Amino acid sequence: LAESYAVWVLDYDGPGPTRAADLSGWLSAFTGGALALAGLAVTFLLVPTGRLLSRRWRWVVVMAGTGYVSFCAGIIAIGPNQTANQTEDTADGDPVAQVFLAVGILLVFASVLASVACMLVRLRRSHGVERQQIRVVAMVSGG
Repeated sequence: LAESYAVWVLDYDGPGPTRAADLSGWLSAFTGGALALAGLAVTFLLVPTGRLLSRRWRWVVVMAGTGYVSFCAGIIAIGPNQTANQTEDTADGDPVAQVFLAVGILLVFASVLASVACMLVRLRRSHGVERQQIRVVAMVSGG
């Protein structure tokens, strides 16, 4: 909703102050895809028991959190005035923001892949109702 408002005001001359649209677009960047994918990674790690498969999988949770924090640092480095207009590369010319954004996206993506691997390990080890629950989550997530 916040991103739609920002695009409407900034790109299509919708009603409202441009400063509010800039701020709305900037805040929507924090709650966008990076947060959703980091949350998905943690969800896949906890399905179906609500606990990690073993203590060794904690690094994936840390990687998802670190990736999201790095992505947020990149968004902060860009600033609210440039984030809302997503039709061009907003980090262009700011190497600090580019590094934070790239590292954040790569860490979040790697954590999603690792969490899928964890879910596959759980699937192979599970039986009965637990196996069916994992299969339902895998089916709903597109796997």
